[in-house]
Amino acid sequence: MNPLIKKEIRLLLPGALIGCGLAAFNALPGRMWGQEYTELAGLRGVIIFLLCPTMAIMIALNSFGVEVTTGTFTSLLAQPVARLKIWQTKIVLLAVALLAMGSMWTFAVSVHYAKSPGDLYELSGWMVLFVLAVYSGALWTVLLLRQAAAAFWFTVLVPGTILVIFAGLFNGDNDDVIEGVLVIALGIYTLTGLFFARWLFLRAQDVQWSGGTIAMPEMRGSPAWLSRLTAWRATHPTLALCRKEFQLQQSQFVMAFVLVILHLGVLATRNLGHFKKNSDTEYILQSFWFLWLAMPFIVGCTAVAEERKLGTHEGQLCLPVKRHTQFTIKLGMVLFLSVLFGAVMPSLFEWQGFLRENGREFFFVIAGISAGTGMISFYISSLTRATLQGLAPALGYIVILVFLGLQAKIETRAPDPLWGSNLIFFIGIPVIALVFLALAYRNFRELTVSLGVWLKNLLTLAITLVFVIVATTATYYRIWEKLTPFEPPHGPARLTLAAPARISQWGAESFIRLPNGRIWIDYFSQKPTGFLNTVLGNFLLATNSGAYLPGSDWLKIRQAPRQQLVGIKNDGTLWVSGKPWPEGSENEQQYQKNQEAMRLLVQFGNDTNWNGLQRVNEFVLLTKTDGTLWRWGPSRYKNDPQHPWPGLQGFTPERIGTESNWAGIDEMDFLHKTDGSVWAQENFPSDNMGMKINNNWVFHPATGTMPGNVRSSVDIWRWNRMQVGVLDNGQLNIWAIEHLENEGKKNSYWEWIVTDHPIGQDTNWLAVASSERGLVSLRNDGTLWLWYLKPFDQSGWIDVNTAYRELQSATAARLGTHSDWIAITSGYGYILSLAADGSLWYWPIESLSYDRQFFSTGAYAPDSLLDISHKPQYLGNIFD
Repeated sequence: MNPLIKKEIRLLLPGALIGCGLAAFNALPGRMWGQEYTELAGLRGVIIFLLCPTMAIMIALNSFGVEVTTGTFTSLLAQPVARLKIWQTKIVLLAVALLAMGSMWTFAVSVHYAKSPGDLYELSGWMVLFVLAVYSGALWTVLLLRQAAAAFWFTVLVPGTILVIFAGLFNGDNDDVIEGVLVIALGIYTLTGLFFARWLFLRAQDVQWSGGTIAMPEMRGSPAWLSRLTAWRATHPTLALCRKEFQLQQSQFVMAFVLVILHLGVLATRNLGHFKKNSDTEYILQSFWFLWLAMPFIVGCTAVAEERKLGTHEGQLCLPVKRHTQFTIKLGMVLFLSVLFGAVMPSLFEWQGFLRENGREFFFVIAGISAGTGMISFYISSLTRATLQGLAPALGYIVILVFLGLQAKIETRAPDPLWGSNLIFFIGIPVIALVFLALAYRNFRELTVSLGVWLKNLLTLAITLVFVIVATTATYYRIWEKLTPFEPPHGPARLTLAAPARISQWGAESFIRLPNGRIWIDYFSQKPTGFLNTVLGNFLLATNSGAYLPGSDWLKIRQAPRQQLVGIKNDGTLWVSGKPWPEGSENEQQYQKNQEAMRLLVQFGNDTNWNGLQRVNEFVLLTKTDGTLWRWGPSRYKNDPQHPWPGLQGFTPERIGTESNWAGIDEMDFLHKTDGSVWAQENFPSDNMGMKINNNWVFHPATGTMPGNVRSSVDIWRWNRMQVGVLDNGQLNIWAIEHLENEGKKNSYWEWIVTDHPIGQDTNWLAVASSERGLVSLRNDGTLWLWYLKPFDQSGWIDVNTAYRELQSATAARLGTHSDWIAITSGYGYILSLAADGSLWYWPIESLSYDRQFFSTGAYAPDSLLDISHKPQYLGNIFD
């Protein structure tokens, strides 16, 4: 192969591979990108419409830009080959590279954004025009300016200016006319640029500026202080180094000045012009400020690479100033200029625009992006020998870091995540930033940059990434807790499974019924334990004042509406709190007194045949031994100062229906009949199918009959809503499931279906509890077992048979080490368990990072960074 062709391929190949890789990556199927995760869909849009065009410009600039920046342009002109031959070789190979990258780019756009053949033709046409304009502009700008950074800006701004001018001139015409004018204008610009670039190359001279001082003309009448200021020189080493860094970035100041002029023109055009709403011209003018975000990119790539190109890097390392001082000044100048050009300048011009609309927080976001871009570009600059060589790797590093950040965010919602919070950003960003700084400092001290230096940097970054993942995972799952005992010891047994206690919970109120009929009650609330504990996932269950209710021989006790308590004794009498809960806000002391007052129950009525009760919203459902069903409470009640809540004492129980075969009410508010039928409160299309309880509540018969009596039952929200219970024979069973009937039709509705699907083969279960999405069961040997269920996000609403298979395939693991548990009950994200010694324990079963923890204060806590501690928390002993 011709050596000239080989050299040109080596020159264009890195940028072409990066550009084709970015375009091919975005051509992957949409399901892998945006249909599940919107973050990746946004990144795809950024890559396709921002980074791919940028890479096309980089490839075009490389053709002559690398020759100029590396100093080989003079040698190229001195080769014993006709200049016309060199020109033809360069433009043909550059066209091939842009064609390959452009083809992949067009395919990626067609896969995700072309909804019809017309859209594909239009998008492809504009992309071809863009590539041609870049192809022409990069050639003539580099040959004219002999400076890569300035050529980059002229390549971008000149076609953009042409588009804005012609779109403004023909704004009143229809879209077809405007598109035709723009196509003609860009076509003329492309041809003119190519002929001008050819003319420049064929007449190019290799003689550079040979010396002399360029001074501004003297202004007559200028004040003396101005003359002294221009003649002042910094003598302090730090000031001298700062001044040198400003001089090194002088081309960026020139381009910033050009951007200021153009931005002022854009603002004037926006305010004085009349453009169609949502037109392409309006969008381009409103998005002009995005060009400022390219300034940190170029500032960072210039910092060290330009020193190596100019041959001043070796001399700087020999200065009588500590190298870390020089490095700090250089890095500080990069960060300062990145924020100045990338955030402050666009904010000054767009103060009435995006800042006012998005809030001042948006400024800090843009400032952070600018600083991060400048820092990454500065690191890449320490590995390169010219500014242009660092642009493509810096762009690639930024894309990789953004992609890894999005993957880290997506991991928090994965079925089995390595971490379930944003902890990785609190660990990863500082660690990776420190590693970047350390590597940049090490590279800064190197006189030459070789392939070995690049490989060492890549290996270090790979090790850092692995360290961040391992450290985040270990910290999130509290690895230190594995080194300490899981449970403290229990005391001597005072309760047995032969005559077990019963524990139940309504809201935050927990009731423990002892074998002798005494009721122990306490109010558990998840109160804030401080901002730090909340962020670290230290969610604790706070107890108040657990105490026994007066009297004994209680059959059942429940919390009624408005904090009242209602209960039934073994003799069939009905009891209720002696007075209603006082209206209005109270302090903590008054609240405690009100709670104590609610625990003083008095008998209501003279009936002695009550046997079941359950609260349903603003009323209580009751059953009698004769099989009748009763409602106690308001049918419709409006609370206002003129009609304060009278308490349940102000209402008389009313019989519902005429049936006398009601067997009772379970913990999940299901009504059961003696014939095995189950009634549930659901939203059916017609109330005629159900039994009206009051104006707002209707109970409907579920499909099917019960397979047996349910000893303990819980609600599971893992997939479709299910009822899982322990039958009288000790079998753990899916006894009901909520199913969507007539799915996809206008008259669709949810219906409860009674089922008989056992979970496992064991028949030695006593009770079951749920933590909303977790399942815990108590075995007759006093051990607790936690059932692993697939994450809710993975399955969603699925058909009945699939739901059965998912839950029936669940596996159980031993929870804790003790085997003296007597009773368990459900809570939100946790369960409560009662041990044989009378101790009560709080088990945090699930991490609440997917759902913000709601405290009793009514305020949402911030998302926790760590998984909650799964160790049981001792709450107290009912015999103390």
